[in-house]
Amino acid sequence: MVQSQRIGIVGLGLLGGSIGLALHKKAIAAEVCGFTRRRETLEWALNHKIITEGFIDFSEFLKRIDFLVLAAPVLTNLHYLEEIHRLKPELVCTDVGSTKEKIVKRADQLWGEKSGFVGAHPIAGSEKSGIRYACDDLFADRIVILTPGHSSRQGAVTQVRDFWQGLGGTIITMDAARHDVIVARTSHLPHVAAFILCRILQDKINDADYLACIGNGFRDATRIAKSDAEVWTEIFLTNPSIAEVTELFKKDLEFFMELVRNKDYAGMRSFLEQARKIRDALDKEG
Repeated sequence: MVQSQRIGIVGLGLLGGSIGLALHKKAIAAEVCGFTRRRETLEWALNHKIITEGFIDFSEFLKRIDFLVLAAPVLTNLHYLEEIHRLKPELVCTDVGSTKEKIVKRADQLWGEKSGFVGAHPIAGSEKSGIRYACDDLFADRIVILTPGHSSRQGAVTQVRDFWQGLGGTIITMDAARHDVIVARTSHLPHVAAFILCRILQDKINDADYLACIGNGFRDATRIAKSDAEVWTEIFLTNPSIAEVTELFKKDLEFFMELVRNKDYAGMRSFLEQARKIRDALDKEG
């Protein structure tokens, strides 16, 4: 990556804001331009030196930049991908979306060949949302999954890889469809479980006895249920693999219920021990 680049960020939330801060910290870009529809967000980003210039007009924004990061919710990113193809098809761009197949397929359809779009998913973030939680080291030593499409030109892939490495990311590359299958299990289903656990308390939230009995287990298991509802609505509805994985979860729940009904001590202990060993193995891998 060359330091003379004018890098643009669409969407100034936690991820977009953190990209802006990291770019400044590492002196990667000559200019960091931000685009959002909310003027107050632009002013906050300018005042806190997250961006050097802000735009609410997308066509003017595109004229100013030569590299772009789509950091809005996934369906919003799809909309702006269409606009990029229409207004500045030669632009090199990447994204931060948690689902990849839909946007990568759309880029392949739009460009056919020699696309500047290279999908990316930084395995970073938080249940917190909004630019006020942005930090300059969010991507340091984090995995960033690149999912180039059939139409992605090699020069764009190299530039996008260099960009994420410049922010401190460790790069792995995989097919977009495989990415979505994997994260349905490792990221999306855990969010489903956290949201449902919270919903189970919806008619007890004012019951003092229930509240007194909420310990660290429940809080730890549901921390990610504080995540942005708009973001996660779009993630769930753009990853078809979540339905299949939820069915697997449902089958394990049904098996667990059978163990309880049958008062199957040996079966229950085996069920839990298997889960514990899997969790221990994750710590060893980490």
